[in-house]
Amino acid sequence: MSYTKTIFTRSGVQTDKTLLPDLIKWLNQELTKIEVATQRPDTRGIQFEVRYSVPTKYKEGDLYYGAAGVFGGSEGLYIRDAGNWRRL
Repeated sequence: MSYTKTIFTRSGVQTDKTLLPDLIKWLNQELTKIEVATQRPDTRGIQFEVRYSVPTKYKEGDLYYGAAGVFGGSEGLYIRDAGNWRRL
């Protein structure tokens, strides 16, 4: 058995209060699927999709909005300047 991610979808028009229980239910289902997949004796390892990582190819003047720890210590807009990331 292998783990296949299920994309979370909203059911109709929801407010934050009605969306949260559905989101928690989806997250618990995903974590249970991961747990079951990793407990099999034939599982050699797991690999997750990397998101919010620094692009592998960037050039001077590129602008990126990054989470804290991606380009610098805080979340924000960064520019590639003289080989370094500078927060704007």
